[in-house]
Amino acid sequence: MRAVLLALLLAACDKPAAAPPGSPPMSDAEKDRATEACKTYVDRLCACAGTVPALKDTCDLARAQPEAVALHRDLLDGKGPKGPLNPEERELTETSLRKIVSACVKGDAELDPKTCPRR
Repeated sequence: MRAVLLALLLAACDKPAAAPPGSPPMSDAEKDRATEACKTYVDRLCACAGTVPALKDTCDLARAQPEAVALHRDLLDGKGPKGPLNPEERELTETSLRKIVSACVKGDAELDPKTCPRR
C-alpha cells in the first residue's frame, strides 16, 4: 500500500501546472471537494469491483488516492513533520493534490454507468 501511495505522490509531482506562482492558498472548500471526489470515486469503483471482477485490481490501487489526499491536506494544514510549508512547497503540494483529484474525477467519469451506477 505504501508503494502505491509513493507511486501516486511521485506521479503527481511531475511538472507543476495548476496554479500560477504566488496564487492564494487552496480554500477549505476546495480541499473538502478534493476529499469527497476521491472518496466517492473509490467507493463507487470498489462497489462495482464486487460485481465486475476485472475492476478488483483497479479498486485495490485506487484505495491509496483518498490516503494521498489526506496526506496532502495534512501537509497544507501545517501538520507535516516540518510544520507549515513555505510558499513554494505549498504551491507544489497543491499542484500535486490537484493532479490526484483530477485522476479521481477522470476515473469516475470513465466508469460505465450501466455496470457502475452512481449512488
